[in-house]
Amino acid sequence: MEITETPTHEQIQVLQGRLSRDRGAPIADVYGALVAVQLMAVEAGVPVGIASISQYGTEAELYKLYVVPEYRRCRVGKALFQGALHWMQRHGLLVLNIEMIGESYRFWKTVTQGMQVTPLGQEKFFITLQEEGQDLVPSSSTSADPHGR
Repeated sequence: MEITETPTHEQIQVLQGRLSRDRGAPIADVYGALVAVQLMAVEAGVPVGIASISQYGTEAELYKLYVVPEYRRCRVGKALFQGALHWMQRHGLLVLNIEMIGESYRFWKTVTQGMQVTPLGQEKFFITLQEEGQDLVPSSSTSADPHGR
């Protein structure tokens, strides 16, 4: 699996089509109006997930993170989250705001384990990155097979 920055319009359309057919919870719109960057997870040339990041001064918001149903629980979301953290590091951002909705709580609790997490009410929280130059993602976690093999 590859994480790419700034996917093409065609890649976004393909992913949108796959997400809109999700029987459990169809995703209405992967496009972000005020995003600084979009990261896309691509497996064998096919888009399988997307993360949209907005920037506000020295803070960022992970505005959207979606993974197609057949790739959920295959570490795609975690890879997109790690990609977002690396993007933040490259741009000197120190705070990441995230909104938890419904079933995403368990995912966020898992991927933020060991990080400084501060609640902002019932469904929002933010992560403060300890140091500007800190490596946020252990190298061993980036080489794992996205399908858990």
